[in-house]
Order: sequence, then structure tokens, then C-alpha cells
Amino acid sequence: LFRWDEHLERFFESAAVYDMAIEYDRDELTAAARRLVSEQALDSCYVRPVAFYGYGRLGIDPTAPTSVPTRVAMACWPWGAYLGDDALERGIDVGVSSWRKNASEAVPATAKTGGAYVNSVLASQEATRDGYDEALLLDSEGTVAEGPGENLFLVRDGELYTPGLAADVLDGVTR
Repeated sequence: LFRWDEHLERFFESAAVYDMAIEYDRDELTAAARRLVSEQALDSCYVRPVAFYGYGRLGIDPTAPTSVPTRVAMACWPWGAYLGDDALERGIDVGVSSWRKNASEAVPATAKTGGAYVNSVLASQEATRDGYDEALLLDSEGTVAEGPGENLFLVRDGELYTPGLAADVLDGVTR
């Protein structure tokens, strides 16, 4: 499981931003992931744990007046290179999206959450419609932020550059 400890750390930190109590500890989630991959006999795959508010009542605040329980699910499936098997060899076509990356003041960029993915979905759909392989999201100031599903890096003269967290980017594990 590639950098599993870091992914779990972000999972728990993201849940904390939304006051979600995860009922399983890291060892239990690790065992579940290993079992899931093993039972499906996958040599290479994508593992996605998700935490979500369960049932109980309808409302905007799941913590008041009584808490809605947090539930956890985990899925895995075969998944090759994110942008296609030949993307590293041939490169990809990227278009700057008309959608801007959510500002952290609106949706916490440091938390990896399902609702925040709507922004990435819109940018990806636009890129596909416009004939691009991927979108490039700018922040609210118009500077480079990230892709819909990845952090961005530039290598120039042997130096590695990536947008700072002030650019409202997800503090990705590969970052």
C-alpha cells in the first residue's frame, strides 16, 4: 500500500476538519485494506477509504442537536496510470479551466472531502469537452494551483517548484 500511513494520516485529519469521529483505528483500516486487496487478488489497484455521515435525521449540521453517526467504507479496483498508460511517454494536452480552485475560506483545501471534488469534476468535464486530457486549475488570484486530481510540479534548472499551500491546494501525499 503506497505511502499508506501518510494517506491514513490525511484521512483522519480531513475527518477532524468536519468533526467526524472515525470508529476504526489505523491498524483496523490497514487490515481491512490488505484484506480487500488480497481477496480480490489484485497486483495493482487503487484503494479508497471514505468516511461519511450516516442516517438519523436530515439537516445541514450533522452534529446538532444530536449527532448523525459517521460511517466508513473502503473500496478498491484495478487502476493503471491516472492519465493513461502512455501519458508519461507522449505527454498530455492540458487546458486552463475557466473554473477556479475553491478558496480555503470557502471549502478547506487541506481536507480531502467529497464535496470539494465537485470543483474538480467541473474542471475535468470542461477539459474533456474542450478536447484536453486534463485541466489546470488556477486559484482565486489567478495563479497556478493544481490539477483536478493531482498536485503540480515544475522542474527548471534542476530545481523543483510547486504551488504553496496558500494557493488553496490539497496538501497531497505525493507533494
